[in-house]
Amino acid sequence: MHSKENMAHSLWTRRAKPRWASRMQSLTKPMAMMRHWWLPIIILATTAVIVTPMAMAINVMKTRLTTGVGESLALAAADIAGKLDLLLAERYGDIQVMAKTPVFRGQDRAAMRETLAMIQEAYPVYLWLGVTDAQGRLIAATDHMSPRRNMSERPWFKAVKDRGTIAVLDAAETEESGGMLAVSIAAPVQGPHGKLQGVVAALVGVPVLEDVIVRTVVALQAQHGTEARIEYQFMRKDGTLIADSLLREEGRVNLKAMGLRSAHLIDAAPAGFIEETHARRREPVITGYARTQRSGYDFGLEWGILLRMDAREVLAPVTFLLWKLAAAGGILCLPLLGYLVWSTVRLNREWTRSESLIGDLRMAEAKLSDLAYYDQLTGLPNRRLFMELLPRAIARVSRTDRLGALLFLDMDRFKLINDTFGHVCADLLLSAFASRLKGCIRGADTVARLGGDEFTVLLEGLSWPEEAAGIAQRILNATAKPFEIQGREIFVSTSIGIATFASEHMSPDTLIANADMAMYEAKTRRGVYRFFSPSMKSITAERVDLEASLRQAVERNELVLHYQPQIDLRRGAVVGVEALVRWQHATHGLLHPGAFIGLAEETGLIVQVGEWVLRTACRQVKAWHEQGATHLRLAVNLSRAQMQCPNLVDLVRQVLEETGLAPACLELEITETLLIRNGDVALETLHALHGLGVRLSVDDFGTGYSSLNYIKNLPVHALKIDQSFVRDMVASAKDAMIVKTIVSLARALDLDIMAEGVETAEQRDLLLAEQCFAMQGYYFGRPAPAEDMSVTIFDCTAGELVG
Repeated sequence: MHSKENMAHSLWTRRAKPRWASRMQSLTKPMAMMRHWWLPIIILATTAVIVTPMAMAINVMKTRLTTGVGESLALAAADIAGKLDLLLAERYGDIQVMAKTPVFRGQDRAAMRETLAMIQEAYPVYLWLGVTDAQGRLIAATDHMSPRRNMSERPWFKAVKDRGTIAVLDAAETEESGGMLAVSIAAPVQGPHGKLQGVVAALVGVPVLEDVIVRTVVALQAQHGTEARIEYQFMRKDGTLIADSLLREEGRVNLKAMGLRSAHLIDAAPAGFIEETHARRREPVITGYARTQRSGYDFGLEWGILLRMDAREVLAPVTFLLWKLAAAGGILCLPLLGYLVWSTVRLNREWTRSESLIGDLRMAEAKLSDLAYYDQLTGLPNRRLFMELLPRAIARVSRTDRLGALLFLDMDRFKLINDTFGHVCADLLLSAFASRLKGCIRGADTVARLGGDEFTVLLEGLSWPEEAAGIAQRILNATAKPFEIQGREIFVSTSIGIATFASEHMSPDTLIANADMAMYEAKTRRGVYRFFSPSMKSITAERVDLEASLRQAVERNELVLHYQPQIDLRRGAVVGVEALVRWQHATHGLLHPGAFIGLAEETGLIVQVGEWVLRTACRQVKAWHEQGATHLRLAVNLSRAQMQCPNLVDLVRQVLEETGLAPACLELEITETLLIRNGDVALETLHALHGLGVRLSVDDFGTGYSSLNYIKNLPVHALKIDQSFVRDMVASAKDAMIVKTIVSLARALDLDIMAEGVETAEQRDLLLAEQCFAMQGYYFGRPAPAEDMSVTIFDCTAGELVG
């Protein structure tokens, strides 16, 4: 009953509850919540305090990351531009040198083709090399294009002919390049009085230039340590695309016409970077750009280099960070702050890496500058830097009442040292020579190495030309002292040419040419200095004309042979003749060897002249044999260049077979100095010649300081006493003793002996007293043409010769 009453009371209570009571209950809940109205404000304020600095920090990170990548791309683009400048500047210099090289001024087309092939083999950067005559007909080339082909319509030929100077044409497709884009470089070959004699041309393929870009891009991408792609574009000054890393649309796209901002900015600044929209994908990118500077040479080419990275890929770390912050932001603020600190440290680490990369690139740029402007062997300024310093020095001197001077130095006989002791010893000698040069000049003077063994000294602030002479003499005294190289003492002399200047109207090229001419004048005596004088120009022009004439002397049959008799006083007869070359010049008359043999050795023509002498003399002596003088022997001198020719033995064998002369009737004369300096190579060649049955003799014996052990191992048949000992043996007891010693040495080694330069009866009698019976010299007969020598051989007796 109690439970029923309670249930009834409960039901009454629920039913009797008024409506206002439920309405009041619904109102008390928001009021309770309103007690904490400040919580959302605190949350929003806390979020703002955290998010605002975070957003600012992220924005700073984006800016720093974008700037770092942009600067690295700009530096890389500038690095590429510098390398392209250097590559084309070197090619520019190569073509200038080739155009002035004697081989391209001559008419020997075989020599031209051989030289072009050697240059292309040594420098694969050249896609094609060729030489034309003044009318544009092709004379020689590195491909198999038919000779005499007309090149007069080629743009490079027209440019050189119109300007009269070297020309560089932008990348274009040519027939010589096989349809490949290539840069054309051409220079005039000038004959006497500056007349156009022909054109030397070279093509540098765009793939070679693009390879410079690719290598730098690959290195940059590796240094970034990221998978982000780096695209490149290589364009002409007008905006035409030359090379593209992705689309390969060379020659069909103009970046400026497409509205690419970086393509236009290149005209305003040599290097920089920009954030822009990609011209094709319409996506944001960071582009570094740079422009080639032409490196002091008026190429007329200002290429643009564009390197770009996708902005989304560059900012990927920041984007990734934002996603993580958004995911964690709704969970808890403190973890968010901690994560933010961790991410900030990580981004700072990436930024530090970027700064380190920029530092490495700047160091690489500085190193590249050293490589471009300083000689790596001596540490001196190289030709490129010197050619930039020289005009400035001329301008400075012209603004004062002082003088300037250019000293052009060349080490005498350096090639001989290089061939004898090797390249390592020669490099050490060059380095030591440069150190002595630096010790001889004043603090404000400049020493540079132009290349090889050529150095220059630039002097400013001189009161009198004698001051330049004093510095030159100081250099001569310092370099005349022996150099201690690899445990041996090496002596060198130096020839110095001096050209003074005081006016800015003096061009650098003219000043260098004047000093060079003065240096060549000094080389005629060696170990001295000479000032430039205007008369040297005529001497140089005469030398150039003589060189050009010498190249054609063999073809025009201007070379002639004279023969000097060799006497055996025991038999009282002429036993041999020595062939001596002469040049019947159309203007200068009959020239003796001293007037042109040195020039032939310098130009390499001595090999061609030597072959002609050997063949002509063998043919003449064979003719005398057929006339009855079967005992007659022929003596022919071999030059150092002939001894170094790998086909010398084959040439001698061929000449003997062609002329029918017996090998035992041919005697080849080699100087003692040549044998010592060529070492094992000369010994191997002598053994091969000995195997042919040819006689071998050592000419000028006694002047080379060779050892007895060395002489006894040579496969030679005779020694020829140098005429300097024979000439003075009557008046000098020392020379007489030397002659006696050489005769005794020959007798001990079972060798024949002959005395050269016998001019008097007293000399003849002294030689006979020492039992030297074979002689030649003016006392027995001067060198004479073949027809006159025939009379000596067949009609004169020994008594007539000596009387």
